Amino acid sequence: METQSLASSVPASPDPDAGAALGATGTRGRLGISGVLLSLRPEQWTKNLIVFAALIFGQRLLDPAAVGRSLAAYFIFCGLSGVVYLVNDLTDREADRLHPLKRRRPIAAGDVSATQAVTA
Repeated sequence: METQSLASSVPASPDPDAGAALGATGTRGRLGISGVLLSLRPEQWTKNLIVFAALIFGQRLLDPAAVGRSLAAYFIFCGLSGVVYLVNDLTDREADRLHPLKRRRPIAAGDVSATQAVTA
């Protein structure tokens, strides 16, 4: 009598990336705060450093009030750009799920729920 291994008795998934949308814990919607932070795309925030150019060119680098305003502007720009990324990812999540790279974004992958994104 021939024995069949468990692996060969389980049908193969037609989509090799079927489990790719699952979070690091193996379940959807479990990344929480770290997934929301990734959705804000902090790697893009370096562009906002341009606000500090005014301190340099205006020769106000040692002026505490000017530095404080520049820091506030930097964090406000980072927050606003992050919100734009969240709204974009939320509205485009169905199309992003079909894209080979964008499907890995936390919202498209299901790691961040729509409720979590709207709350953030």
